Amino acid sequence: ALVTVATVLAALTAAAAPAEAQEPARDPVVIVGGFLTGRPIADVFYADLANDLRADGYQAFVFGPVDFGLADIRESAAALNRFVDDVRASTGAARVDLVGHSQGGLTGRYYIKSLGGAAEVDSMISLSSLHYGTAVANLGSFLLLGNCLGIAGCEQMRIGSSFLNELNAGDDTIGDVVYTNIVT
Repeated sequence: ALVTVATVLAALTAAAAPAEAQEPARDPVVIVGGFLTGRPIADVFYADLANDLRADGYQAFVFGPVDFGLADIRESAAALNRFVDDVRASTGAARVDLVGHSQGGLTGRYYIKSLGGAAEVDSMISLSSLHYGTAVANLGSFLLLGNCLGIAGCEQMRIGSSFLNELNAGDDTIGDVVYTNIVT
Protein backbone atom coordinates (compact mmCIF):
# COMPACT_ATOMS: atom_id res chain seq x y z
CA ALA A 1 0.00 0.00 0.00
CA LEU A 2 2.93 2.34 0.64
CA VAL A 3 4.04 2.29 -2.99
CA THR A 4 0.46 2.85 -4.18
CA VAL A 5 -0.06 5.84 -1.87
CA ALA A 6 3.25 7.38 -2.97
CA THR A 7 2.35 6.80 -6.61
CA VAL A 8 -1.11 8.34 -6.13
CA LEU A 9 0.43 11.37 -4.43
CA ALA A 10 2.96 11.77 -7.24
CA ALA A 11 0.20 11.58 -9.85
CA LEU A 12 -1.91 14.15 -7.99
CA THR A 13 1.05 16.50 -7.66
CA ALA A 14 1.88 16.17 -11.36
CA ALA A 15 -1.74 16.85 -12.33
CA ALA A 16 -2.17 19.85 -10.01
CA ALA A 17 -3.15 23.02 -11.82
CA PRO A 18 -2.48 26.54 -10.54
CA ALA A 19 -5.18 27.53 -8.07
CA GLU A 20 -7.19 30.73 -8.26
CA ALA A 21 -7.33 32.94 -5.17
CA GLN A 22 -10.86 31.88 -4.16
CA GLU A 23 -10.21 28.13 -4.58
CA PRO A 24 -8.30 25.80 -2.29
CA ALA A 25 -4.64 25.28 -3.16
CA ARG A 26 -5.34 21.64 -4.05
CA ASP A 27 -8.38 19.99 -5.50
CA PRO A 28 -10.32 17.76 -3.13
CA VAL A 29 -9.71 14.08 -3.82
CA VAL A 30 -12.61 11.66 -4.17
CA ILE A 31 -11.63 8.01 -3.79
CA VAL A 32 -14.10 5.95 -5.85
CA GLY A 33 -14.52 2.48 -4.40
CA GLY A 34 -14.51 -0.72 -6.42
CA PHE A 35 -16.67 -3.82 -6.67
CA LEU A 36 -18.08 -4.99 -3.31
CA THR A 37 -16.94 -1.83 -1.47
CA GLY A 38 -20.17 0.11 -0.96
CA ARG A 39 -20.70 2.13 2.17
CA PRO A 40 -19.69 1.62 4.96
CA ILE A 41 -17.15 -0.95 3.71
CA ALA A 42 -15.55 1.62 1.39
CA ASP A 43 -14.91 3.96 4.33
CA VAL A 44 -12.97 1.20 6.09
CA PHE A 45 -11.28 -0.30 3.00
CA TYR A 46 -9.95 3.06 1.76
CA ALA A 47 -9.31 4.65 5.17
CA ASP A 48 -5.52 4.32 4.95
CA LEU A 49 -5.38 5.96 1.53
CA ALA A 50 -7.75 8.76 2.63
CA ASN A 51 -5.78 9.34 5.84
CA ASP A 52 -2.45 9.41 3.96
CA LEU A 53 -3.87 11.96 1.52
CA ARG A 54 -5.16 14.08 4.41
CA ALA A 55 -1.75 13.90 6.11
CA ASP A 56 -0.25 15.29 2.90
CA GLY A 57 -2.65 18.22 2.91
CA TYR A 58 -5.42 16.98 0.64
CA GLN A 59 -9.11 17.02 1.46
CA ALA A 60 -10.03 13.38 0.86
CA PHE A 61 -13.50 11.86 0.55
CA VAL A 62 -14.54 8.24 0.03
CA PHE A 63 -17.37 7.25 -2.32
CA GLY A 64 -18.84 3.74 -2.15
CA PRO A 65 -20.63 2.43 -5.25
CA VAL A 66 -24.38 1.81 -5.33
CA ASP A 67 -25.34 -1.59 -3.88
CA PHE A 68 -21.68 -2.42 -3.24
CA GLY A 69 -20.94 -2.29 -6.98
CA LEU A 70 -23.51 -4.94 -7.82
CA ALA A 71 -25.83 -2.39 -9.47
CA ASP A 72 -25.46 -0.95 -12.96
CA ILE A 73 -22.23 1.08 -13.05
CA ARG A 74 -24.23 3.92 -14.62
CA GLU A 75 -26.21 4.17 -11.33
CA SER A 76 -22.98 4.44 -9.37
CA ALA A 77 -21.71 7.09 -11.80
CA ALA A 78 -24.90 9.14 -11.31
CA ALA A 79 -24.49 8.81 -7.52
CA LEU A 80 -20.82 9.82 -7.90
CA ASN A 81 -21.94 12.90 -9.84
CA ARG A 82 -24.17 13.95 -6.91
CA PHE A 83 -21.41 13.11 -4.41
CA VAL A 84 -18.88 15.25 -6.30
CA ASP A 85 -21.39 18.11 -6.47
CA ASP A 86 -21.74 17.90 -2.67
CA VAL A 87 -17.94 17.82 -2.21
CA ARG A 88 -17.52 20.81 -4.51
CA ALA A 89 -20.27 22.73 -2.68
CA SER A 90 -18.87 21.97 0.78
CA THR A 91 -15.25 22.79 -0.13
CA GLY A 92 -15.81 25.65 -2.58
CA ALA A 93 -13.70 23.84 -5.18
CA ALA A 94 -14.56 24.10 -8.86
CA ARG A 95 -13.04 20.71 -9.65
CA VAL A 96 -11.94 17.51 -7.93
CA ASP A 97 -9.41 14.78 -8.52
CA LEU A 98 -10.72 11.21 -8.69
CA VAL A 99 -8.87 8.08 -7.59
CA GLY A 100 -10.82 5.08 -8.86
CA HIS A 101 -9.97 1.59 -7.69
CA SER A 102 -11.00 -1.41 -9.82
CA GLN A 103 -14.66 -0.85 -10.83
CA GLY A 104 -14.27 2.69 -9.44
CA GLY A 105 -12.14 3.55 -12.46
CA LEU A 106 -15.03 2.60 -14.75
CA THR A 107 -17.46 4.57 -12.58
CA GLY A 108 -15.23 7.63 -12.76
CA ARG A 109 -14.72 7.37 -16.51
CA TYR A 110 -18.46 7.01 -17.15
CA TYR A 111 -19.14 10.07 -14.99
CA ILE A 112 -16.50 12.06 -16.89
CA LYS A 113 -17.63 10.90 -20.34
CA SER A 114 -21.41 10.82 -20.01
CA LEU A 115 -22.52 12.84 -16.99
CA GLY A 116 -20.65 16.14 -17.24
CA GLY A 117 -17.68 15.14 -15.14
CA ALA A 118 -15.20 16.47 -17.71
CA ALA A 119 -16.03 19.99 -16.47
CA GLU A 120 -15.74 18.99 -12.80
CA VAL A 121 -12.66 16.72 -12.72
CA ASP A 122 -9.03 17.81 -13.04
CA SER A 123 -7.44 14.38 -12.88
CA MET A 124 -8.56 10.75 -12.96
CA ILE A 125 -6.19 8.24 -11.41
CA SER A 126 -7.12 4.59 -11.94
CA LEU A 127 -5.74 1.92 -9.62
CA SER A 128 -5.97 -1.55 -11.14
CA SER A 129 -9.07 -0.59 -13.09
CA LEU A 130 -10.38 -2.99 -15.69
CA HIS A 131 -10.96 -0.48 -18.49
CA TYR A 132 -11.34 -3.19 -21.11
CA GLY A 133 -12.83 -5.84 -18.84
CA THR A 134 -11.55 -8.75 -16.87
CA ALA A 135 -11.47 -12.44 -17.60
CA VAL A 136 -12.55 -13.00 -13.99
CA ALA A 137 -15.97 -11.50 -14.81
CA ASN A 138 -16.13 -13.59 -17.99
CA LEU A 139 -15.37 -16.70 -15.94
CA GLY A 140 -17.90 -15.63 -13.31
CA SER A 141 -20.50 -15.16 -16.00
CA PHE A 142 -19.72 -18.62 -17.42
CA LEU A 143 -19.87 -20.31 -14.02
CA LEU A 144 -22.98 -18.41 -12.94
CA LEU A 145 -25.37 -19.57 -15.66
CA GLY A 146 -23.97 -17.28 -18.33
CA ASN A 147 -25.10 -13.98 -16.86
CA CYS A 148 -23.38 -13.35 -13.50
CA LEU A 149 -26.70 -14.32 -11.87
CA GLY A 150 -28.17 -11.03 -13.01
CA ILE A 151 -25.53 -8.92 -11.19
CA ALA A 152 -25.22 -5.92 -13.49
CA GLY A 153 -21.85 -4.77 -12.11
CA CYS A 154 -20.32 -8.19 -12.80
CA GLU A 155 -21.85 -8.45 -16.26
CA GLN A 156 -20.61 -4.97 -17.21
CA MET A 157 -17.02 -5.82 -16.29
CA ARG A 158 -16.89 -8.74 -18.74
CA ILE A 159 -14.50 -8.38 -21.67
CA GLY A 160 -16.63 -7.30 -24.62
CA SER A 161 -19.68 -6.25 -22.56
CA SER A 162 -22.04 -3.72 -24.12
CA PHE A 163 -21.26 -1.34 -21.22
CA LEU A 164 -17.51 -1.44 -21.90
CA ASN A 165 -18.07 -1.13 -25.65
CA GLU A 166 -20.11 2.03 -24.96
CA LEU A 167 -17.59 3.41 -22.46
CA ASN A 168 -14.61 2.74 -24.73
CA ALA A 169 -16.18 4.02 -27.96
CA GLY A 170 -14.26 6.99 -29.26
CA ASP A 171 -11.68 8.74 -27.11
CA ASP A 172 -10.71 7.06 -23.82
CA THR A 173 -9.51 10.38 -22.40
CA ILE A 174 -12.38 12.86 -22.47
CA GLY A 175 -11.89 16.61 -21.97
CA ASP A 176 -8.97 18.34 -20.31
CA VAL A 177 -8.80 15.74 -17.54
CA VAL A 178 -5.32 14.41 -16.80
CA TYR A 179 -5.47 10.59 -16.79
CA THR A 180 -3.12 8.25 -14.95
CA ASN A 181 -3.56 4.49 -15.03
CA ILE A 182 -1.67 2.40 -12.45
CA VAL A 183 -1.76 -1.35 -13.04
CA THR A 184 -0.47 -4.34 -11.16
